[in-house]
Amino acid sequence: VSFLAGAAIVTAYEVHKLINEAKIYEEEETKRNIKRIKLRSCRIQTAINCQCAIENLLPILRKRIFVKTDTSSLAKSLKLRRKNKNDSESKEIERELWDQIKISVLSRLILSSYC
Repeated sequence: VSFLAGAAIVTAYEVHKLINEAKIYEEEETKRNIKRIKLRSCRIQTAINCQCAIENLLPILRKRIFVKTDTSSLAKSLKLRRKNKNDSESKEIERELWDQIKISVLSRLILSSYC
């Protein structure tokens, strides 16, 4: 009888120990899950903030691109050069103006595709 009582006490102790270990494991797992959820929430909020910042920046950036790649003054200079076709130097300047216009237009096209 005392053997059975001892075995019952040891078994009860082991069961109690296993239950406590399971509770500790469950608490740790819950803490890890909460940490993951908080981290995921922070990442989502950061992504939303970045998207809003970029969306607010793009119109400003687009305006700056159009100002920096403005070709109207180059086109006016080119028209004036064509009206005053006097010398060979004028043709060289005309080519340079065309090259600048091409670079500006291509730059505007490429940069605007990102905005």
